[in-house]
Amino acid sequence: KEKMFVITVMEDVVKIHPNNFRKEVQTIEDELEKKYAGKILLNVGLCVGLHDIISTGDAFVYLGEGSSHMQVKFRLVVFKPFVGEVLTGKIKSCSSTSIQITLQFFDDITVEQNCLISPSYFNEKEKLWYWDYQENELYFELGEPIRFKIDNIVFNAPVSASTPFKPGGFEPQQQLPPMVIMASMREPGLGMTSWWA
Repeated sequence: KEKMFVITVMEDVVKIHPNNFRKEVQTIEDELEKKYAGKILLNVGLCVGLHDIISTGDAFVYLGEGSSHMQVKFRLVVFKPFVGEVLTGKIKSCSSTSIQITLQFFDDITVEQNCLISPSYFNEKEKLWYWDYQENELYFELGEPIRFKIDNIVFNAPVSASTPFKPGGFEPQQQLPPMVIMASMREPGLGMTSWWA
């Protein structure tokens, strides 16, 4: 059974404008959704949305500002599959070194060539991988359902500065996706779902 979503407890300070004092709970929920939904939190996962509010603290108003600032403890629904979990997605693209998989809401899933069921080969003409099963070429078809196993989840901190590459010049660093899932398809039952139907 797929358990790719977890509940994570977080705390944050939420700013509430005076116009929203009468609808405090709705404003807190809206502000948390705006800040977290669809964002990848380093070493946590992809935030899908607010689950619930656990508690709120005292509200503080700072000198010269009419808004209140409230400490809030809440739970988020987060996409973070566990290592060893088997998921089903669709093939987004193929290259001579890997297959990219999408879950529709998350696209940074990579299966390197050495993690494919063996023996697998890349067809340069078709630009697709195939599994050579008893002299039959079973292709990894774009857009079709594929079953894979999570091997590792890599979090990449955002790059904030450029690195020097020559005197007087700077070359921007290539930005890595904030979260990458490394997967495999080495075991029976993994790969194209149509192979095992």
